[in-house]
Order: sequence, then C-alpha cells, then structure tokens
Amino acid sequence: MKTGNTVSVAMAVCNGKRYLAQQLQSILHQSLVPDEIVICDDASQDSTVEIANAFQRKYPDIINLIRNENRLGASKNFELAIRLSTGTVICLADQDDVWKPEKIQILSTLILNAKQPAGAFANSTITDENLKPTGENHWQIRGFSPALLDFLYGDHLDKLSIFLKRVPAAGHDMAFHSSLKPLLLPFPNLPECHDTWIGLVLALINVWNFTGEELTMFRQHDGNASQSGRNKSLLQQWHEARKSITDDSFAWHTALYRELLARLSSRLAPEVIELVRDRLDHSQRRAAMNTNFARRLPMVLHELQTKRYFYYARGWKSVFQDLFLR
Repeated sequence: MKTGNTVSVAMAVCNGKRYLAQQLQSILHQSLVPDEIVICDDASQDSTVEIANAFQRKYPDIINLIRNENRLGASKNFELAIRLSTGTVICLADQDDVWKPEKIQILSTLILNAKQPAGAFANSTITDENLKPTGENHWQIRGFSPALLDFLYGDHLDKLSIFLKRVPAAGHDMAFHSSLKPLLLPFPNLPECHDTWIGLVLALINVWNFTGEELTMFRQHDGNASQSGRNKSLLQQWHEARKSITDDSFAWHTALYRELLARLSSRLAPEVIELVRDRLDHSQRRAAMNTNFARRLPMVLHELQTKRYFYYARGWKSVFQDLFLR
C-alpha cells in the first residue's frame, strides 16, 4: 500500500454478542491491520457494548466505539460509521462474519492501484453458524455465473446491466476510497438500502474493481439481518415473492432509482441515464400492478414484450409472481 494511506473498518452492530468477538479478532489479525475500527452500536440490549468495550480497552488506538441512544436501523447506522471513519480506504464490516487474513490487503490494493478513486468487492464463502462451509459461495447464491462474470470485463453498459438486475456485491465484502463519501452519503431514506445503494452508485460511475477470491466467511444463522446468503427452496421462493408484494419492494426500487438519477445525473453519460430510466420505468410499472387481473394482464404483457422481466428481474418467475401472486 502507498505510504500515507490508512485503512478504516466501518462496523455496524446491534445485539451482536454471539459472534462479535470472533469477528473483531479476525479483523485485528489481518495481514494489513486497520488503522481504526469504528464500531457504531445501534442501541443493543444484550452484552454487545461490553464486548466492544473490552476490545477498546485492549486496542485503544484502533477501536472507536459509538453507542446510539435511539435505534437508527442498519443502513443509517452504517452511514454514521462511514461518516466517522477517517481512513483513506473504508471497509464495511458486519458483526457476525469472519474475515480471512488477507482481505484488507487485497481490497486496499485494488482500490489504491486504481487510476481514480474506486471501490472494490470480493466473493465470500457461505458457512453455517459454526463456520462450516456449505459448498457454495455468495456469487453463486446471487446467480452470478461465469458467463455473467465475463460481462464485468466488458464495457460500462455491460457491467451496469448486471448491477441493475441484482447487485452482485454485498456490504460485507465492500470497500471504497474515502473521497467517494460525498457522493455516497447520505444514504436514501429507505430501509436497509446501504449496500444496494453503494453498489449502484459505484457501478453507475464505473469505478468498481473486484476479485473472485472468497475473502469472508459469510456466516448464516437464525439472526441474520439479510437472507442474501441462503439458497432457497421453491416454497421459500414462493414466500419471498409474496413478501416482496406485501412489502411493496417495487415502490422501494422506484424510490431508489429516482434518488440515483437525482443525485448522479450531472455525472452520467446520456446512454447511462437512459438505461437507469428504463430500469426505473420497469419498477414503476410493477409497483402499479396491485390491481385486479384484468387491468394487470396488459401491464404484464407489456413488460414481457419489452423483455424487461429478463433484463431487470427474475424472468418467468417474476411473470408468474405478477400474474398469480398479487
């Protein structure tokens, strides 16, 4: 790493007593030890703060512990941790994973060797709660095939099309140059959006670097805030599809893409703006489908004709969802 550059780890925690100590140990024993770890506790009601305090007493020059009196939620808690981070490179950390020893070194090198301020993301190993690998990795779970990976070496629109369908990067494997903070912050006022937001912002301005190396043990347990590391049965997929309708995730995406255009339009090429607007229109149309079948059918047929179910959603699964699950 270039002389003078420092590394911060921005960690958001909440009721993380089960695994926090193991995660902090893995971060503190990196081949490149971070200069600071900013831990923002989101009004935990277990012994999370006591565990973090014990580490802070042992590593007072590295660990900075902040406790929120009122709960912010995961995304706004991460936003606070990022704001308070002072390093050149900022790595995001969840409370329940374990980092492989070379993680910070590899991500920092990708960022600091880039020609412009950049972000970097990696793959991760899916494990059970005892860190036993399940035989799958995070990119596989997210439908990231070798053929799709080839697009990441293509032009900007090829790469962006993957992110507009499903962001392949996850917060637990993200890092970025601190000079990007003014562009990334504040996060939109939407629930649990931070890693999707970071993923899309950096994809839109075309500054992502990546490695297929699995640098995190991505622990799956009954308390996971995100279900992105789980391979789902057909029944689970059905329940998830129903939940996305109940939660109106299409309106969530509509708000997200509107905010992206409002924040970034002045920096984007016309063809990029056109692609994002097309993605926004798809979300708006699906958000309007909570109506009777007779009115919904032409909307579904339109999205089929434009092939946007296949560009931006899950293909025939999304068609079935809109036809029969609403």
